[in-house]
Amino acid sequence: RTRKHCMMLANYAYSDFQLLILSMARQGFFGDIVHAEGGYIANKLRNNFSKDMYWDMWWLKQYGNRKGNIYPIHGFESICQIMDINRGDKLDYLVSVESKDFQMGEMAKKLASTDDFYKPFADLDFRGNMNTSVIKTSKGRTIIAQHDATTKRPSTLKQYIYGTERSAMEYPKPARISNERGRWVSPEEYKSLVEKYAPNMLKKK
Repeated sequence: RTRKHCMMLANYAYSDFQLLILSMARQGFFGDIVHAEGGYIANKLRNNFSKDMYWDMWWLKQYGNRKGNIYPIHGFESICQIMDINRGDKLDYLVSVESKDFQMGEMAKKLASTDDFYKPFADLDFRGNMNTSVIKTSKGRTIIAQHDATTKRPSTLKQYIYGTERSAMEYPKPARISNERGRWVSPEEYKSLVEKYAPNMLKKK
């Protein structure tokens, strides 16, 4: 309709570690990429019920009216770049399961008992606290994407990359890269790998 190009950019795909491992993957450092895991794990329970955090309570409405992984982009977009999704490979099929809701419905009812503002949310069928999606690509690779914004887990985007030669893991910090024997390299070796494989845009920072 507008005859203008549109593309989706996700800030997390362009962080230092993501750009580093993308460069490494494209230069064959990991060998063939076999499997990767990403996700958005962060306790946003209080934020989602806050009257001041999000416009028109839009996040809470999403949780109360949709199922599945409602925020897949963090932790997933960089994996798609590394696996050349839509640049040679493609997502083939997906299986998605989630837990029941153990927290949000209970909190909505509790808040509604003392504040009429929350009554529209009290009887919603909230999505499960943890969603896990397993994806297979046309070239036989696998991906696990998770979303959990309610349980008391430390925040993580996971970012595990497993190849036939080496692997990488960003969380828990510090980020790590393995050698060909499947052991994490030392901080000194990690620094050398950054110097060798970091793209020019990082070296200019």
